[in-house]
Amino acid sequence: MLLSLTGFLVAGWFLSRAFVVTLFMLGGMAEVVFQMALDRGMIASRMRFARVLPYAGILAVALVMMMYILLRVTNLTR
Repeated sequence: MLLSLTGFLVAGWFLSRAFVVTLFMLGGMAEVVFQMALDRGMIASRMRFARVLPYAGILAVALVMMMYILLRVTNLTR
């Protein structure tokens, strides 16, 4: 599931396919696999939302800064 979701998201980087049903199907299947592994005790439980929120904020800012720097460097080389 992880490999197919990764492949779909990499392909989606180059193609605008945000609202295709395949994305939602893969997301649903990934959630089911995660829930099955959680029920069987194969993985640890999810982190609390309050703990995930700072990580998500830092990642969002880092990705925006990375794209900003990438665009600036690309414009300097032209």
